Amino acid sequence: MGWGGSPSDPLYGGGLHLTLFVPIGCELSSERSSYTFQMPEEWQCEQQLALRTICLGAQARDEFHVLELVPNEEGAAVPLATLKPSVLPMVTLVGVELTPPVTFRLRAGSGPVYISGQHCFRAAPHQPHRHCFRAAPPSPIGTALGLPPTSPIGTALGPSPPSPIGTALGGY
Repeated sequence: MGWGGSPSDPLYGGGLHLTLFVPIGCELSSERSSYTFQMPEEWQCEQQLALRTICLGAQARDEFHVLELVPNEEGAAVPLATLKPSVLPMVTLVGVELTPPVTFRLRAGSGPVYISGQHCFRAAPHQPHRHCFRAAPPSPIGTALGLPPTSPIGTALGPSPPSPIGTALGGY
């Protein structure tokens, strides 16, 4: 699945569509060595998880910390980054776009290892069966942007349930 689209894709050249980018992140350590980024089943829209940065926390021991991507199907895990505070404490990723659900695992090291990126999702608001968002009262952000209360963007920015990643980061 790519963002370029194809003529057979209902979102390609089909007029209005809504693309949102939401920052995400999680922490892996010896206490929590894996994390799965999943989407609610009712979200029936095109989605990608674009990874941006993987870095070690200040408390990380001077040892190798290996982060791997675990496939959902049968198969071997794929190493994504090997970090060490005295050598390479951070990596910036470009073009690493994954389709949820995605599982990250700290294979070696005690962490903390921080993963950050963007949850990108795109939907055609005029196609209700592909619409990601539930009806919500207009948000203060949508109102501040001058969007009408029925705007898909105003609705998308409305109140939402806490995300699992936000909960993992202490409510952000």
